[in-house]
Amino acid sequence: MARRGFAKRIALIFTALTLALMAAFAFFACDASFTSGQPTKSTSAATESISSLTAEDAAEKAGEEKENQISEENMMKFTETDQVTDYVRITMENGHTIVIRLLPQYVPVTVANFQTLVSEHFYDGIIFHRVIAGFMIQGGDPTGTGFGGSGETIPAEFVFEVDGQKTIIPHKRGVVSMARSGDPNSASSQFFICHADAPHLNGSYAAFGCVVDGMSTVDEIAAVATDENDKPLVEQRMKTVTFVIPEKA
Repeated sequence: MARRGFAKRIALIFTALTLALMAAFAFFACDASFTSGQPTKSTSAATESISSLTAEDAAEKAGEEKENQISEENMMKFTETDQVTDYVRITMENGHTIVIRLLPQYVPVTVANFQTLVSEHFYDGIIFHRVIAGFMIQGGDPTGTGFGGSGETIPAEFVFEVDGQKTIIPHKRGVVSMARSGDPNSASSQFFICHADAPHLNGSYAAFGCVVDGMSTVDEIAAVATDENDKPLVEQRMKTVTFVIPEKA
């Protein structure tokens, strides 16, 4: 009996050590996915104990009717407006466009910051300075170097609650999220659009919207040649970034 009790204690200790090592490895794998807080392409991801909210879920929970769900398939048109809306259109210098639906019901501070910058025409003329095909395109830095911002920062909104449960907007293809430095509360004006699913970013970056029209433009930008710093050899400049109202075509 004594030997069995001793063996059982040894087994419990071994199990506890194994679980601790697994937890440490998961944390390291997640942490190693980032360099100076900038989103980095990686296949490593820690298991998260929070639920994922798709853009479609977000729209449904916000009370939007199904016929108002915006997608390239239902051929919506977007009319420019001076009023602040939850839809923003990026028009590139070549005339191609990207329309983003914002999700203020989940990340109000992040969306309000973005809307303020759009209202001020802050993004007009700014380039996508960092492009990685199969990962994301990043812009919003007035210096074009990756080190600039608006001069203001906002608190992190990585995780929020829906019906009492911690939830995230997962970084899937077409999701728009804020870039930041190593400080979680350092997001300013830089943002990125996921060119492909990037689950390793979930819970560490503030996703705040999704592309609802113009993913083909994102694909075009992602396909351009870049230098060793992932900066496009030919500038990918946003001519204007404005609010729009969706309408049925």
